[in-house]
Amino acid sequence: MTGLLDAYEAAGIPPPPMPVARGLGLGFDLPLVTHALPHTAAEQRFEAGMVLALTAYVWREGVGAMYGQEPIIVTATGPELLSTNPFREARSL
Repeated sequence: MTGLLDAYEAAGIPPPPMPVARGLGLGFDLPLVTHALPHTAAEQRFEAGMVLALTAYVWREGVGAMYGQEPIIVTATGPELLSTNPFREARSL
């Protein structure tokens, strides 16, 4: 799961202040992937049947921020999106 955190570093973007992935349930359920707990993230494994909130957050001083969160379920063949979002279809200007 640390690959989710590595993506921020590879892009040269500071890690977000919130988890990039967390279990969906009654609160912040496991797995919990956050830069504040890198060793915990390294020990977590995605398993079929897990429902997660996958988060993207990018912030730049003087410009603003972009935040997005999508619910997914982990299946035997990979992740499956659990929502439809019209913004996902938007094209860059």
